[in-house]
Amino acid sequence: LQAQDRIVSVSTASGPAFEGAHIKFGMRAANGAIEHVRLSENGPPDIQVIGDKHPIGICGSGILDVVAQMRAQNILNQRGRIIKTATQVRMDEQGKPEFMLIPGKKPITISQNDVDQILLAKGAIRAGIDILMDYLNITPSDIEEIVIAGAFGSYLLPEHAMGIGMLPSVPLESIKTVGNAAGTGARMMVASTKARKKAVHLANQIEYLELTVYEGFDMFYAQGIRS
Repeated sequence: LQAQDRIVSVSTASGPAFEGAHIKFGMRAANGAIEHVRLSENGPPDIQVIGDKHPIGICGSGILDVVAQMRAQNILNQRGRIIKTATQVRMDEQGKPEFMLIPGKKPITISQNDVDQILLAKGAIRAGIDILMDYLNITPSDIEEIVIAGAFGSYLLPEHAMGIGMLPSVPLESIKTVGNAAGTGARMMVASTKARKKAVHLANQIEYLELTVYEGFDMFYAQGIRS
């Protein structure tokens, strides 16, 4: 987070849920992975599948979409619990509710454990954001721009990231995605001594904040899960 002449960074242990790990039908962003989901009150879900293939699983951007849409359609309650009586919800073999994203002989479902994994991951990310804002005395209304890097950042829909509380509420136009910034920066440093000097200067300028010893971290994390 940059405020005036200060830049402060944190590292959040959000786990691999947004990479499809620990998700029942999770997979990496490859052919056959559901990458975007739009639920409607009437009719089947509108899904986008990588490679226009038959869906065989769901990747990080897709699971973020579906959790945000489940909350918007009141399939999830405010505590992140799947509502047993909601449309397209059935009980699994353990008697726990799961959302039927794609029905059929080989269904793709979203389980309560899937939702919990996403809530834990987004809670860690949101805790890091909120602690940075608390440390620099910044509010969401002060934020001029949010920059999201990485492959996952290129595919997530910002409105859904805000919908599940992973990002603070800001105007959509203030959120920018920049793709593989690390790779681009590495190439710039190889090609330019000026870029290398700038990188060294930034490394010396950026302050690192250790989250686990920050006062009230547990409360920030709990609030990040609930938000």
